[in-house]
Amino acid sequence: MSNKYSIAVVVTGVAVAAGMWAQNKPSPFGEAPAAVTTGSSPVNSDSAPPPPPAETRALSYSNGPSGYGSNNDRNYNAPVPDYQSAPPPPPPAAAPPPPPIAAASRDPFPEDVVAINQADLAWRSAQNRLEELGAGCNPSGTQIIDQARDTKLKSVANYAKYYQDSVGYWTKSRDSSGEAELSSRTDSAELQAHVNQLQLELQSVNRRKADLDRTFGENHVDNNEEKAALQDLTRIQNNKQEQLEKARAALEQNKAGHAWVMKRKEYARVRLAEINDLLQSTRTELYLYQQLYNAILYRHSLSCDREIARPLETTSDWRQDLKRLSPGAE
Repeated sequence: MSNKYSIAVVVTGVAVAAGMWAQNKPSPFGEAPAAVTTGSSPVNSDSAPPPPPAETRALSYSNGPSGYGSNNDRNYNAPVPDYQSAPPPPPPAAAPPPPPIAAASRDPFPEDVVAINQADLAWRSAQNRLEELGAGCNPSGTQIIDQARDTKLKSVANYAKYYQDSVGYWTKSRDSSGEAELSSRTDSAELQAHVNQLQLELQSVNRRKADLDRTFGENHVDNNEEKAALQDLTRIQNNKQEQLEKARAALEQNKAGHAWVMKRKEYARVRLAEINDLLQSTRTELYLYQQLYNAILYRHSLSCDREIARPLETTSDWRQDLKRLSPGAE
């Protein structure tokens, strides 16, 4: 009986101590601590500190055993930044402008280029089938070889057509440059003669103007007719000087244009020579691939012929058969 009474006293003392400790500890939620009951009498705490203002409540997560914050690790007394009065975040930096797109090269024959690309793709597909054919005999081997040969010859023929069209284009460019060169030479001669004529006319006007200046002079011009004659010569002199400057500028521009015409003509000549060489190479290439695929076809035919079984040999003796089957034999 005494042991049970001692255990009850100890339990009651522990409960009272826990209530007093809870009374002195602030609530983790910033409010008054909850009442701690021992038996049927609640123990209220009236000395708890007031709750902190709402704007200073914050959650500060600490790393728990699992690496994440828990409710028991929250620090509600840490100051909370005022997000409403905080300055707005800076605007994102403008994306750099995209790089300029290089202009596609202009080709005078886009249809020929498309045909070349399509024929080249068809030949590559047929060539892949041919390479998978192997060295043995294949029942469809002849068809595969013929298809690869035909697509390659068509591709070479498309290149030849493109080069042939290019030859015509650069031939016209060379001829037109030659005609422009002759026209430029004619214009240059005419402009030079015009400049020479304007120089002579300007010299004549300058001489007449100088004679009038010496005859009259500014202090000796009394009547309006003399003043009008002097003003007319001055106006003619200015006009001739302006015409001469324009004619000289036109002559310089004609010389610059003539230089560019000569460069264009030389460039067309070089390109024409290059394309003629390429056109000739396609003719040789046409014969080369034709013989190449013929050789592949002959090799495949030989491999198929080698797989044909040899004819069966007779096992009977034909001499004995003749004697036995002859009419007079017994």
